[in-house]
Amino acid sequence: MRIDGLRTEELTALISQSRLGDREAFGELVRRHRAQMVMWARRVIGDAVSAEDIVQDALLQTLQKLNTLRDPDKFVPWLRMIVRNRALMELRSTARARSAGWTSWAMDDGMDTEQTMHLAQQEVDLRANLVDPADAELKRQALAEFERLFERLGERERAVLQAHALAELPIPEVAARLGMKSGAVYTALSRARRKLSDANFQVQVSQYVTGRRQRGLQQSGIVSGARYHWFAAAHNTMAATILETLLATGVRNVSLTDVMGLSGHAFSLYATPDIGLSSAYAFDWAKTMRFGWSNLGYSAVIFGGSGLTLRQPDELIGAMEQMQDSIMRGTPIVAWNVASAEFGLICGFDDRASEWMVTDTTVSGKRLPYDKLGRNHPDAEWFAVIPGTRHPVSWRDTLNRVFVQAVRHIRGHEKAILPDCAVGLDAYVTWIEAFRESKIADPLSVAYHAAYTAEARRNAARFLQARLTDGTMNNVCREAEPAVHHAYVSYTTVAEAWAALSRLFPLPFGGNSLGPGPAERAVRLLERAVAEERQAVDALEEAADWLERKVGRS
Repeated sequence: MRIDGLRTEELTALISQSRLGDREAFGELVRRHRAQMVMWARRVIGDAVSAEDIVQDALLQTLQKLNTLRDPDKFVPWLRMIVRNRALMELRSTARARSAGWTSWAMDDGMDTEQTMHLAQQEVDLRANLVDPADAELKRQALAEFERLFERLGERERAVLQAHALAELPIPEVAARLGMKSGAVYTALSRARRKLSDANFQVQVSQYVTGRRQRGLQQSGIVSGARYHWFAAAHNTMAATILETLLATGVRNVSLTDVMGLSGHAFSLYATPDIGLSSAYAFDWAKTMRFGWSNLGYSAVIFGGSGLTLRQPDELIGAMEQMQDSIMRGTPIVAWNVASAEFGLICGFDDRASEWMVTDTTVSGKRLPYDKLGRNHPDAEWFAVIPGTRHPVSWRDTLNRVFVQAVRHIRGHEKAILPDCAVGLDAYVTWIEAFRESKIADPLSVAYHAAYTAEARRNAARFLQARLTDGTMNNVCREAEPAVHHAYVSYTTVAEAWAALSRLFPLPFGGNSLGPGPAERAVRLLERAVAEERQAVDALEEAADWLERKVGRS
């Protein structure tokens, strides 16, 4: 069988090599399909120069999303969909820009929004004689969509948006023209933008759901085994949700300790200058997820990331079908902020109600509107992870990666995603200074982080102990056993120090972190912990060196 001049096996090989980062293979895919991509884009946009720009953007999306393509036979339709979606986005953007230009002079002549849109439609009708009728119809649809969104605003919001965002008048002039105070203009403008964004997401999601129904796809699904078990109280909710996902798919030979060790959570430590609550989430979510799932023997499809927001409906819709397919296969999705500001699970969907079924440590079975995923509140972060295909793993290679990563982190060779956030051993310095100089932001944050880190170091010790007692180290590298044992002993002491700190500032009240007595005891505990942590990282580095030699000889 041949697909656009390529035999199926050739196409499959090129896609597989491209997924592994083979630039030549991806270049060959581009060479074979670029002319088609330009043609698809021109059919929508009607302009050769814009079509080339669209193809460049589409190629970047193709490279980023290639891992999500499950069936190489569907590569060409999949590629056509990416180009078409990107071209439609450009078309809508162009329609808005034209509308902004028309509105600018229309306002000066006293025209209202309806008259402005009428002029825009007339322009499209005139251009219809110069372009393909199908292209003109797409342009009409884009303008009509913009007008429908605009109608969702109140009268004052429309007037403010028309004056400032479209006519580009400064805020003081808008206020003078409309008889409003500048503060009220800012408020109305913010509300209008939020409503337009919400309306755009709702319309696009509704169209997607309608398309699923017309294609006869399954309208609902749920992973019955997705729920929180005894470790629902785990402070590290990313690790807990990874384990929940594995349990829901029938995996029973993995523990929370395994997940925390293999993902690197057991060895991590971050601290902002005031030991704020955000310190616990200051790591690169996508990188950590990919590292952990890979060491567990799985690929991972990741959408968004720490610090990233969901700006366009296309990003959400691009993820939705894959998420729904995963649920129908019996695999829940790990996501951020499904019910509260932590990691949770998406364990079901219902197209009829346009809702997800979500659960985390605070709720179970809650309904979340499709368009609110990643948008629970303004500037919410967008992050969702779908576990992918399984692949074989070697304990020797995996432990080498885990130990090397732990050493890099603890020695501070990695950066946090938050500014002025210390990492590893440097985080101990931040903690000690915070107590000595009374920089603590909130007693609750101290209590939470103490419990969070005590849990991490307790699992670090358990992870290392398990690799010694189950014979793993003896099998993969007997020479590294003494170093791993040394690290286990040191981490046991580190965990005890953090546990004592946690008892000093217990959840949920936090204790008096600014009092001289508790602060002095906290500093002594931290100094004991950092001394042992230095011993532990030296031992892990030695173990990694031994494993590296074994890996190099194998």
